[in-house]
Amino acid sequence: MFSINLFISANPCFIKSKKPACAVSNLNLNNLSDTNPYNFRLMNYLPTGSMIPLLNDDTLGLVSKTNEDQEFFVGDVVSYVPTKFDASPGDMEGCDISLEFILKKNYNHISHRIIDKRWDEELEERKYLPKGDQNALHDGCFITSKEIKYKLEMLIKIKN
Repeated sequence: MFSINLFISANPCFIKSKKPACAVSNLNLNNLSDTNPYNFRLMNYLPTGSMIPLLNDDTLGLVSKTNEDQEFFVGDVVSYVPTKFDASPGDMEGCDISLEFILKKNYNHISHRIIDKRWDEELEERKYLPKGDQNALHDGCFITSKEIKYKLEMLIKIKN
């Protein structure tokens, strides 16, 4: 059985004193599924290099399922499924074609950080610009809340 103790707190109170003043929760990772009451799931990441050192092959992410009208913020790490690709990253019409290969290998999601957020007056929706932390360029497209499937809430580093 694999389980982990989580310290749930808005501040790092467990660091300042020997006895934690925070709530402690035991999370059984064997029972975590898509249908759990908190709408969380575990996600592993392929070592593509785009989000190193944050995400790599010894990282599990506790992610929350998102909804179509959810608002995201610059700095959020999200997993998304782009609706289209193209070979011209400058036109912002479709995500960079090189991401299509990663999408197919990475459980049909791309996990990158939001670096810009805009309001589209014509479509009346928010658009987000994703980029891998180690990538020189952004992903070549704006994505919407409809394309974002999960938001990273917490990292779990696995030591072998």
